[in-house]
Amino acid sequence: MPRVDNCGILIFMQEIIARACMLVAIILLGHVLRRIRFLPEEAFAVVSKTVLNVTLPCAVITNFAHIQVTPALLWMFPLGFLVNALLVGTGYLTGKRRGMDEQVFCMLNFSGHNIGCFALPYVASLLGPTAVVSVCLFDAGNAIWATGGTNALCAAMQEGGRIRLGAVAKRISRSVTTITYLAMLLLATLNLRLPGPVLEFAGLVGSANSFLAMFMLGLGMNLKIRRAQLRWIGKAFVLRFGISALLAAAFYFLLPFEHEIRLGAALAVFAPISSISAAYTGERGGDVGLASSWNTITILSSLVCMTVVLLLAA
Repeated sequence: MPRVDNCGILIFMQEIIARACMLVAIILLGHVLRRIRFLPEEAFAVVSKTVLNVTLPCAVITNFAHIQVTPALLWMFPLGFLVNALLVGTGYLTGKRRGMDEQVFCMLNFSGHNIGCFALPYVASLLGPTAVVSVCLFDAGNAIWATGGTNALCAAMQEGGRIRLGAVAKRISRSVTTITYLAMLLLATLNLRLPGPVLEFAGLVGSANSFLAMFMLGLGMNLKIRRAQLRWIGKAFVLRFGISALLAAAFYFLLPFEHEIRLGAALAVFAPISSISAAYTGERGGDVGLASSWNTITILSSLVCMTVVLLLAA
């Protein structure tokens, strides 16, 4: 994102707010169409599979094709991994006093970032390719935990056994998005480019990702929150977004990289929790309803936080 002078700040702020409102409108459209039963219950599963396996990988390919991966950008990969390790550890310690089930629930629902379906469309609609690739590489590190690593760790805890790296790797290998990230990172590191027709096709399909990803979030949004759940949600909100705020400030002001890379990292840590956290919660025998409600809250909160970060960085 280029720096703007004082005369252009107001215009830039208006653009950010307008884009944010457009994204909210798409989320609300999906939610309303589901509530009035214009779309069947299976619509969320269909759209989410399309996003995760088709449009998001194509968007990743397109963004990588327009940027040179520098050593500074490569640092975003371990950064994403370490941020999630911190959040998993926070969940482990937070739930320790209340037993194994609470620990597992907190580990699954404190960690993981929904970057591909939320932060990436948001950043792509407002910033340049350098910030987008910064977010993509952060997500590659995040995906190791979010697409199976945390769940495998929790399963091992519940079973009282050791963590099997093979099982974790198997889960991760099933993620088309993660494989796409790693493949494009390898090609970029080797200075190799995909053929023109492939990039053109990926650009055409990937252009639909922003709409479909936000529409999908609306289809899956759950606004029913029980009073008994509010205490846990309040604690989780303070910890998750408090840590995110500290990390965002540290990344933006302390990392020795160019402005767009630092801004991309600051925005990435404010992404909501992974959309598949609720599914993993159910797999581990946890409260899926609470996980779904918490997911919805993080989506709305993240949109506000990311918009504020952009306004402050203008």
